[in-house]
Amino acid sequence: MSAVVAQASSVGAAILFILSLHWMNDPRSAARLSVPVGALALLLAVAAVWMRPEIVNQHWIVIAMLAGIAVGVPLSRVALTAAPQRTALSHSF
Repeated sequence: MSAVVAQASSVGAAILFILSLHWMNDPRSAARLSVPVGALALLLAVAAVWMRPEIVNQHWIVIAMLAGIAVGVPLSRVALTAAPQRTALSHSF
C-alpha cells in the first residue's frame, strides 16, 4: 500500500511541477499560481520519497532538509537588487 501511495505521489508531484512551469509563462499567474503549486509539488515529492518502503535511514533526508534551510533562509533575505549574485550563489549549491 505504501509503495502505491508513494508512486501516486510521485506522479502527482510531476504533474504539479509541469503545471507550475506552464504558469510561469504569464506574469499574472506566476506569483498567484506557479509559486504555490511548485512549493506543493516539492513537498509532495519529498513526501513521496520519504514514504518509499526501502528508505530506512531517514536521518539523511532530515540532514539534507536542514542543510537546505540553512542555505535558503539567508539567501531569501538578500535584496532584489543583488538578484544576480544571489542566483549565482544559490546555483553553486
